[in-house]
Amino acid sequence: MDTVDIPKYTLDEMQGLRQYNAWMAEKIRPYLGRRVLELGSGIGNFSDYFLDRDFLMVTDITDEYLKILQEKYADRKNVSVSRYCLGGGSGYDSFKQFEFDTILCSNVLEHIRDDQQALEEMYQMFSGEGNLILLVPALTFLYGSLDKNLGHYRRYDKEDLVKKVEGAGFQVRAAFYFNFFGALGWLVHSRILKLDFIPRRTFKSAEKMIPLFKFLEGKIRVVMGQSLVVVGNKK
Repeated sequence: MDTVDIPKYTLDEMQGLRQYNAWMAEKIRPYLGRRVLELGSGIGNFSDYFLDRDFLMVTDITDEYLKILQEKYADRKNVSVSRYCLGGGSGYDSFKQFEFDTILCSNVLEHIRDDQQALEEMYQMFSGEGNLILLVPALTFLYGSLDKNLGHYRRYDKEDLVKKVEGAGFQVRAAFYFNFFGALGWLVHSRILKLDFIPRRTFKSAEKMIPLFKFLEGKIRVVMGQSLVVVGNKK
């Protein structure tokens, strides 16, 4: 187990979850503009769903991931790859020249020790009006072994993240949980069984269940979930 790169293993497994990734993209697409900066793109699992934008800049800090992104999008003239360390406290002003109308930060903020500083950096990246779209692991009581091994400092409750986004200067446009059944699975694997990583068979089983999960969530009022989306607007 000590030889397993758990974050990379997880990204590789997530790459095959086409229905799940498409569901996440569907949740945030209404808030997406035409010029998008994605911070912490990993190996592009989420980026693939926004290649129809006029301009998409994908970023990361890991050499291996940056190489994968460069090879993956080499023939995409509307996609640029850049190195950037969110929360590093410098370099964020350079993004203003690109006039992004959307900053997308998916499953990244939980990896940053000073998340309030990171939010303030993202506010400064806009040259004008735009939307910040955050997708983060939800519910503090779900924090467990899986989070620790993935390098998460925290999970988020809606009220707390909304307060932090507003504290950075944004006006909150939307805030909602989704993937209720995923939260139950995380509770079992991370808090009860205390697993080090999600087994491959679990990824495959969950992917098959996504159509049912989506259908059921369309019929109920979702008050909790595995993930939380908060959209802040800079005027």
